[in-house]
Amino acid sequence: MFGRFRKEPGGFSLIELLIVMAIIAILAAIAIPNLLTAQTKAKVSKALAESKLIVTQTQLYNADKNAYPTNVDTLRSTNYISKTVDPFTTTTGTNYGYSPVADMNGGHVWALSVGPGCTGGGCGTAISSFPAGLDDGISGSGTCAGEVGWSSSYGAIQPSQC
Repeated sequence: MFGRFRKEPGGFSLIELLIVMAIIAILAAIAIPNLLTAQTKAKVSKALAESKLIVTQTQLYNADKNAYPTNVDTLRSTNYISKTVDPFTTTTGTNYGYSPVADMNGGHVWALSVGPGCTGGGCGTAISSFPAGLDDGISGSGTCAGEVGWSSSYGAIQPSQC
């Protein structure tokens, strides 16, 4: 008769709920900074891979035809590459900066993305000449900003701390 007045445990205590919330907050504090930079890192990887492909296919084009292509569209129209679009440009369809024929005749073939951190009106246009100071493979000034690409002379070019 008195058994029906007995209270049975049914739920979590306040302490248990606070501990679970603290664990979730710690995990979120660890995960959120990594998630915020994941998109930029993915774009850097894409730009690096596509620019290396452009440089490699330019060299194959030269071996096959004994002349350098004048632009990336020539590589595309002759089926050496498929569609490549710089992931950092603000204008849809803008392609990578590409070495002029004068550079290629000198043995330096390059393809560059404007890279992360590009601000202002220059983000919608491709790079037209190889910037000075990229011969060490690091662009930018210690932050995740600067050009991303590939050079036949210098190899990978990417921002530091990205």
